Amino acid sequence: MAFESLADFWAMNGYAVYVWPAFGVVLGSLVAFALYSLLEQRRLLRHVAALERRERQCPTARPATDDGETT
Repeated sequence: MAFESLADFWAMNGYAVYVWPAFGVVLGSLVAFALYSLLEQRRLLRHVAALERRERQCPTARPATDDGETT
């Protein structure tokens, strides 16, 4: 085994001050990305549902293009 004890493992031969914050930053970034993705998905699904409701209410209306004109 690379470490004599669990305390040596946590100390990482003196490099713990660099190793554990790096793990923390990576883990924090992954959690933040996952949360952002879930929130963005929920926002987009609500937006699509609103567009579908609007389309059901007025099916003859044409959708606007990116420049604001109807096609």
